[in-house]
Amino acid sequence: MPVYTVRGSEYDDDDDDLPDTLPPPSPPPQAENATDAEPNDKTSPVADPVVDPVVDPGEVAITRQSKLLYNWAELNLESISHKGEFLLRAFLITHLPCCLLSYPDRSHCDSWFSVDGADDESEPTRICAIGPGEKQVGVAIQSSKVRCLMFFDPADDRLIIINTMPKTLYCKSARTGATLDIPFNGTAVMAEDEWELSTGWNACHIQCKVLGRKPLRITQDPGTKRSSAAENHVAKRTRRPVGEDFNRVTIPRGSFPNNPLLHIVRGDAVHVETGVKDYTLKLLEPVADMRLESSFKAKHSRISGKIVVVKIIKPNSRRKESAVQAIETWIAEFLVHSSLGSHHAIVPYLGSDARFNALFTEYIDAKPLTYHVKDQSNQEFNDGIYRAWRILCDIASALSFLHSKKIIHGGIQLANILFHPVRGAVLANFSLSFKEGERPVSNGLPWYQPPQFLEQMDAHSTSMDMWALGVVMLWALSKIPMPESAKHWVVEHIHLEKAATDVVRKAETRMEDWLATVQAGSNTLQEEGEQMGELGEMAGLIGALVQQREQERIDAATLVEELAKFDLKS
Repeated sequence: MPVYTVRGSEYDDDDDDLPDTLPPPSPPPQAENATDAEPNDKTSPVADPVVDPVVDPGEVAITRQSKLLYNWAELNLESISHKGEFLLRAFLITHLPCCLLSYPDRSHCDSWFSVDGADDESEPTRICAIGPGEKQVGVAIQSSKVRCLMFFDPADDRLIIINTMPKTLYCKSARTGATLDIPFNGTAVMAEDEWELSTGWNACHIQCKVLGRKPLRITQDPGTKRSSAAENHVAKRTRRPVGEDFNRVTIPRGSFPNNPLLHIVRGDAVHVETGVKDYTLKLLEPVADMRLESSFKAKHSRISGKIVVVKIIKPNSRRKESAVQAIETWIAEFLVHSSLGSHHAIVPYLGSDARFNALFTEYIDAKPLTYHVKDQSNQEFNDGIYRAWRILCDIASALSFLHSKKIIHGGIQLANILFHPVRGAVLANFSLSFKEGERPVSNGLPWYQPPQFLEQMDAHSTSMDMWALGVVMLWALSKIPMPESAKHWVVEHIHLEKAATDVVRKAETRMEDWLATVQAGSNTLQEEGEQMGELGEMAGLIGALVQQREQERIDAATLVEELAKFDLKS
């Protein structure tokens, strides 16, 4: 197991508490009467470096405090009347010229307050209030001494800090006296506590007071039964006045061990209050609950006249690395989907809330292609050749739209294509999408990966979307089995460094076998093209989608032009 260093001691990743070992003498004072930090409060390097935002700080964003440290207990923090568009999660006091930016939009943080001290003679202290908002997952700190990202964990009363400066960052806990040593691109957890950040032992550059999450208020329809897990955490309900048709339930801070939106049930209405843009979400019914995401239909008080789908990105564990991965996935999907604009074959983006790793899209009355099967034993497309043509036309148009904006969807598969015989096909789920020239957060399902992945793992281009569409169409025309029913493999294993030969070979063999299945299906389709009548041209176009060489694969714009030459009616 990994071993991490704490000033004066070592501890492993399974320890229940940080050690009581005190660091060497240093100027920053220690707070008293505090509990130990959480067992997750340790540092470790992350696989990929986080790019530090480069901006022109501007006068508004720069602040400078005196070199004297402040005792949080002597500051009148209750005087801060926060009415920002985020949920308050921490206070910062800077002791050097510093630029604070909201992340990922990189706008300047402007929630600065002057706070009086314990006596009338002390000068007011400048404090920055920070927290997650609808589009803000964290804060980027830039200075000559400290550069880091602070992410607000939606699932816990903690901040996850990533050191983006090529020198060690020290975070000292006032409760335990222990100091976290965070290397370049390393991560650590700052629990609800008072912290001192520095890159040396002769000065404290930033003071940070981490706060707990704000309680949520839930109203509940009468007769709605909460799950037993939720009931164990819900605070005592207030008595309902005569004639009132709902129960009020306050979800206290720390009541739910993770994201509170994952614990509401049908009929619950969650009230999100910031003081500026409050809103209410009422859960209508669940849509899906998977390992890395959950979704449900809801009514949003600020999105009138529409049913929304609330999608929540989930970490796969309680580890800080998993929390960062979920946040980065949310960022990637938010940045892509919110920038698209309108297209008839793309699920409309309606909003987001980084406080819960949530995205809001319009509800489409259509089911994924995985549901359009004859039966579970015969997983063939059940809607016929004309509707398969409609799917091809709609998704080709959507991809042409995306590719014109230099965006790769990265997740073309049956589950991400919604279909209704009247509306047609609609492309959904942008969690794997990215801009050309950038790296995706992760790869999609193995059966939709193009042949070039056998040679080069980072061979990401718009042609990968076209190959995946070809796989979808071969299934829709019953020329290959449902991809998800074939043997699984891990794409990353093909290029896994220092991996056992049998692991690599197993992945290579299964991918080669599947590619042979796709090629055989395409060959069969070409042979049958003459018997398809006016739809015979579709065989050639699908064959162009699954060309082995990506340079010979048809692009989306050309495919749309070719499809426009036909006027077929189902």
